[in-house]
Amino acid sequence: MRPYSLDLRTRIVDAYKAGNASPMQLAERFGVCLATVYNYLKRQKTNKELSPKRRSPSLRRPTNDPAVQKIVVELVREDNHATLAEYCERLAQRCKVQLSVPSMCLLLKNLRFRRKKNGARFRTRASSSSAGA
Repeated sequence: MRPYSLDLRTRIVDAYKAGNASPMQLAERFGVCLATVYNYLKRQKTNKELSPKRRSPSLRRPTNDPAVQKIVVELVREDNHATLAEYCERLAQRCKVQLSVPSMCLLLKNLRFRRKKNGARFRTRASSSSAGA
């Protein structure tokens, strides 16, 4: 989610200073959370800048990188029976990008790869249940 604009932030603080509304009414009027209004008022009282903080480049998702996506597609085409953890390890070896298992799962889902079920596991379960009957 993108941060709220500086213009919106200043309008909220200015409306509160004018005494036109309570923080709850401001939150409803401007369509923001009540905690957001309180945060802006607190920042204004402590003479901190109201502008949004700059995001660290380290917080950008590597899963949005087309080069990483291309490598993951290659990994899946090479061995589509690998586990998510194995894909994470292979990706780290190839391009020095560390992804967690849940991030790899999300990336594969966004790339429209479906997860395969382990057919051997289902065959053994089916055969053991039919043998007992």
